[in-house]
Amino acid sequence: SGLWTLTEGTVMLPKKIIFLPQKPYMVLGTLRDQIIYPDKNFLNNECSTDTQSVSDELLEQLLHDVQLGYLLKRFTLDSIQIWNSVLSPGEQQRLCMSRVYYHTPDFAVLDESTSCLDPENEDILYTQCRKKGIGLISVAHRESLTYHHNMMLQFDGKGGWE
Repeated sequence: SGLWTLTEGTVMLPKKIIFLPQKPYMVLGTLRDQIIYPDKNFLNNECSTDTQSVSDELLEQLLHDVQLGYLLKRFTLDSIQIWNSVLSPGEQQRLCMSRVYYHTPDFAVLDESTSCLDPENEDILYTQCRKKGIGLISVAHRESLTYHHNMMLQFDGKGGWE
């Protein structure tokens, strides 16, 4: 396509990495399923881990960690909903961040994944990631996120970067 000239090299991914896009992906299923995704294979309803051994207390704490504890007053962990209809975009983004906390990857690539949040909630989520030892790679427009990173790659819009 002419974007880059071909060169050589190796691209390696960490063993545990998770990607969160700006538009959250809500699975068809329970509130529990939203948090543990992609542990569950939704095509044949099988789990790659024993989700029965995941305590309700842990999942409830993860909801509190992303400022969604109040959902437990409206729903149980086993409630089935069309989640992208009953939750606001900001709630969906926070729920997806609970997946990051649940899986505790080496790195999380966050592509505008907190764009619907106010700066205070965004700061809370990023701070939690840092406390959990999750390396962050962010695509973002908010200057406030630079605090949570130790390097920045900035594109100039003309094909250059620094």
